[in-house]
Amino acid sequence: MHGTAMMRRLYWPLATGYCLLVLSGCAHAHAKAAPDQPALAMPEPPPHDVEPVDAEVPAPMPLPGEPEHRTPPRTRAPQRAEPAKPEPKPEAPKTDAPAEAPKWMALENFGRLENGQMRALDVATIPVLFVKAGENLYAYRNFCPACQSSLDLAVLDAKVLSCRSGHRFDVQRAGLSPDNPELHLEPFPLLSANGAVKISVR
Repeated sequence: MHGTAMMRRLYWPLATGYCLLVLSGCAHAHAKAAPDQPALAMPEPPPHDVEPVDAEVPAPMPLPGEPEHRTPPRTRAPQRAEPAKPEPKPEAPKTDAPAEAPKWMALENFGRLENGQMRALDVATIPVLFVKAGENLYAYRNFCPACQSSLDLAVLDAKVLSCRSGHRFDVQRAGLSPDNPELHLEPFPLLSANGAVKISVR
C-alpha cells in the first residue's frame, strides 16, 4: 500500500500536467481556426488532497495465493498489583502494676544454728532445709535435683553441701553445682536479724 500511495502522488501531477498541456494546445488551435470565437475556458484542476506522511496507512492487500497477514492486536501490559500491607498487630495493654511482693512468714522459736549446722522444717507444707555456712543462714528446698531425694542425710563441708549420693552444691552461690552447671538447688528468700527468722516460700 505504501508503493501505491507513492505512485499516486507521482502519477497525479504528471497526469494533471499532461491534461493541461493538451487543453492548452486545443485552445491555441481553436484560436487560430476561429479568431472571432471566444477562447476555450481552461478547467481548473480538481483539488488534490495529499495524505499526511504520518497518517496511518492501511495494511496491504495480500496477493492471490499468499496467506493473509494479520497484525496482532495490541495488548496492554498487565498492571502489577500492590502487595497487601499487613495489618498492625494490637499492642498488649501496658500495666504499671509492680511485681507481687514476697509473702514473709515468721518462724517462731526457730532458735540458733552454729556454723556448719543444718535443720529441716516444713514451712506451709513445703520441705525446707536451713543451712548455716560462715555467719550467714541459707534456706533451700529439701530436695536434690540430681538424685530426686531429700537432703536430710546431706553433709556440709564449709560451703559445699553433698547429698547421700555424692552430688555437690555450693550453698553460698544460690545452690549451684560445681560439677554440673545445669544443676542447682532451689533457694528461698530469707531474713535473719536479732534472732528473728523470716522466710518467703511464695
